[in-house]
Amino acid sequence: MATTFLARCATDLATFGYRLGGVVQSNMHRRGRCKCDIYLKDLLSGEESLISSDRGKEARGRRLDHEQVDISDQRGRSKI
Repeated sequence: MATTFLARCATDLATFGYRLGGVVQSNMHRRGRCKCDIYLKDLLSGEESLISSDRGKEARGRRLDHEQVDISDQRGRSKI
C-alpha cells in the first residue's frame, strides 16, 4: 500500500539523519472493525493526529474529522 511505503521511507530517511517536513498518513486496523482509523503524522515534530471519526463497528465507510484535518493543516503551514 502506498501509505505504508511512504511512512517507511520517511522513517528510514529520519533514521539516516534527514530532517523531514510534511505529513504522512497511516491507517490502523482495529480488531472487529471493517474500517481503519486514519492518522496523520507530522514528520518534523513526530506528532500524530487521529483524523477519522469512529462511526462504530458496523460502519461501511470512513468519515474524516474535518476539524482535525484543518488543525493538522494549520500546524503544517505554521512551520513553512
